[in-house]
Amino acid sequence: MTKEKLVNTSSWLFKGSLLSLSLLAQTAPSISIANTQSATHFPNVSQSTIELISTLPNFSVLFLILFAEAIGNKFGIKRTILFGLTLYTVGVFFQHLSIAFQL
Repeated sequence: MTKEKLVNTSSWLFKGSLLSLSLLAQTAPSISIANTQSATHFPNVSQSTIELISTLPNFSVLFLILFAEAIGNKFGIKRTILFGLTLYTVGVFFQHLSIAFQL
């Protein structure tokens, strides 16, 4: 028998976590609007490649949703969300680092 913890939905941590997750979920669709402008800035890259790059985050979300409950049950929801946010932050950091130093 497992004990289920009640979530304090009025806490700032819960509200901040929910806001950050919803912002991350909307990042990829909002970027895909600029595909035509990206094509003008990158004339050597095909339109299909640009669209593929803007679509890949949605595929990873679709794939991971299938296993979200199992991962959450094994490691805990809080740890899973914090791990995902940490991976996202590290990825953004390295993306900006590679742009700044032309890696």
